[in-house]
Amino acid sequence: MTSDTTGDHLRRLDSDLISVCGTEDGGRARARVSAAARRGTLLRVAHGVYIRPGDWLRAAPWTRHLYAALAYARRRPDAVLCRETALALHGVPLLRTPTEIHVRTTSPASVGRQKVQSTGQTTVAARTVLAEHQNDRTRRRPLDETDLRRPPVRRVLTPQSAKPVTPESPLPGLSVDPAVVALAETLPVMEPSDAVVALDGALAARWSGGRPIALAEIEGRIPIRSPQAAWTRWTRARDRSSSAAESPGESLSRVLMADSGFATPELQHEIRLPGAGFARVDFFWRGVGLIGEFDGAVKYARSREFSGEPPSRVVQAEKRREDELRRMGFGFLRWTWESLRRPSEFAAMLEAAGVPRAGATRRR
Repeated sequence: MTSDTTGDHLRRLDSDLISVCGTEDGGRARARVSAAARRGTLLRVAHGVYIRPGDWLRAAPWTRHLYAALAYARRRPDAVLCRETALALHGVPLLRTPTEIHVRTTSPASVGRQKVQSTGQTTVAARTVLAEHQNDRTRRRPLDETDLRRPPVRRVLTPQSAKPVTPESPLPGLSVDPAVVALAETLPVMEPSDAVVALDGALAARWSGGRPIALAEIEGRIPIRSPQAAWTRWTRARDRSSSAAESPGESLSRVLMADSGFATPELQHEIRLPGAGFARVDFFWRGVGLIGEFDGAVKYARSREFSGEPPSRVVQAEKRREDELRRMGFGFLRWTWESLRRPSEFAAMLEAAGVPRAGATRRR
């Protein structure tokens, strides 16, 4: 994702917010929007910052996090957003939506998490809002009261040993830790799979900065006094990372393969086709002539944006490509996010397809 793309997206989201912070008739304006929030015609995203219910309820969890981060910045323009929230604002791929808005502080007394806040309506109004938007066909599950909660704020202490940091401003009034700083602070405390997904994206320039971030650049920003466990998690993520992964799904696939003891595949391997050209495949186990492909929804849902082709043509082209590779004698295995959500079933699928175990010497 380029900086222009991320910036445009954040500007669109920011334009959905309605703020009475700093307005000249602040008292009267605040009274009007507070009353609207109680009635359910507006939702409170931060103190003095509101949004239309449809915009919030139709948004995916990831987008709601961005809304909440932008709203907090509207309320507190002096705040510096950090850690997972900074990574999200920089467009760094994350396996999970952050559950908190991370804000930097230099005061040990203010460190910690605030309680979860509602979006400001009465119980009756909340039921009405949910009922009005329950039949939205874009939703994958029914709405419930959790959809009317905004993420809590967690204040994070700036390490005393940290190098000086100059915040960046993706939008006017928005201060965010640089991506490399957010990575250095966040990766050592992430779950292993989450860390590899984010690190792969940074190495491959799949973030708003549009440039690869070197491992040494990140490691040089990790506070020297970090606990040994943090250094161990960082080292594991570093050793498992790869700039060749082209999506979070590919990164997670590779982590699950390693965790289950399977051999490391070649990534983005090119195979010469009989007629002309090459087919590039996500995963390739050369010793057994087996191809693996992760099929993420983005490949098809956003096909027109990426290639100019409608989803139906992309599916047809993928099928023709797979048939040609099979005719050449290669084995072929596909999986989706649904497979990755069930690691044991994913491992069984790889085993059944003949994916070799690490250290195996089997040859085709």
